[in-house]
Amino acid sequence: AEATGFGVVFTVREALKELNLRANDTTASVQGFGNVAQYAIKLYQQIGGTVICVSSWDQADQTSYAFRRQGGVKLEELQGIADRFGGIDKAKARDLGYEVLPGDAWLVQDVDILMPCALEHQITADNVGSMSQTVRLIAEGANGPTTPEADAVLCDRGTFLIPDFLANAGGVTCSYFEQVQSNANYYWEKDEVLGKLDVKMTSAYLAVSELARKQHLFMRDAAYVIGVSRVAQACRDRGWVYRRLPRPAFPDVPAFIGASPTPASRQARGVAIGMSLVVVGFEFEYSSLVEDATQAAPGLQTGMGNILLQTPSSVLGFRPYATA
Repeated sequence: AEATGFGVVFTVREALKELNLRANDTTASVQGFGNVAQYAIKLYQQIGGTVICVSSWDQADQTSYAFRRQGGVKLEELQGIADRFGGIDKAKARDLGYEVLPGDAWLVQDVDILMPCALEHQITADNVGSMSQTVRLIAEGANGPTTPEADAVLCDRGTFLIPDFLANAGGVTCSYFEQVQSNANYYWEKDEVLGKLDVKMTSAYLAVSELARKQHLFMRDAAYVIGVSRVAQACRDRGWVYRRLPRPAFPDVPAFIGASPTPASRQARGVAIGMSLVVVGFEFEYSSLVEDATQAAPGLQTGMGNILLQTPSSVLGFRPYATA
C-alpha cells in the first residue's frame, strides 16, 4: 500500500539534497488525499517536512476543496474525518482548525514543494502562472499532472521537476518485487521490501539526475533518454536488431533544440520519442543513429554508459534545462 507514495518521497529526499535543502526547513502542498498522497505525506513528515495544505474530492458537493493549516496538517487527524475514498469532511475539518478553501488552492500556496498526487492535467498553461515563486520542487505523484505547455513554463523558470514515471514508479517496482518473490517461492518481510524499494528509487533518481546535469537536460527529458535507451538495449540484447536498413528522412526536429518550445514542438518531441522506440529498437544499427546525433548537435557528448549513443538528439529534439 505504501509503495507509490513512499517512492515519491524517496525521490523528493534525493532532490532536496541536490537543491541543498533540508527537509526540516521545507513545506509542501499536496493535491489529493488518496493512497498515494496519504503515504507521501506520512513519509515526508517522518523525514522532517511540513505539509500545510491538502486537497480532496467531496462526493456530496461533486467538487474539490483544499484544507490548509499553516502550522502543518496532522495526517492521522485528517484520516479520521475522511471517507474511504479520501474525501475529507468539511465541517469536522473546520472544527479542527483547518481553513476550507477552493480545490485549486493547493497550487498557489507559498511552499517549497508541490506534490500533485491525484489527477492528470492539473498544472496547465492557464494556471501555472499562479504558482508561487517560492516553489523549488514539483514531484509528480499522479500520472501526467503537468501539461506540455505548463512543462515549458516550468523549464523556463528553472523549477526542479521529478517526472511522473520516475517519481511514482514505486508501485510498479514493488510489483516487480512480487514477481521475483513468487518466482523464487521465497518472500521478504515488509521492511526488506521497503528497503529494496528505497535502493531502486534512489538509484533511478541518481541516474536521471546525473544525465540531466551532464547534458543540461530538463529532468523529464533525461528520464525519457534513459527509458527509451533501456528498451532499445533490451531489443538489441534479445537479438531483435539484426540488420541495417536505409535511413529514413526525419523532419527537422533539431530546429527547436535550445529554443523556446511551442506546444507544437513539444508535441513533435513526444511523437519523435515514440518513433525512436521503433527506430532504435527494431530497425537500425546504433552507428547510424550516432551519426545522426552527431550531425544534429556536434557539441553533444555521450555519457551515462553511452545512453545517448542509443537515443539520437536529432530524433528527440531535447531542450537544455533552464538554470536561471
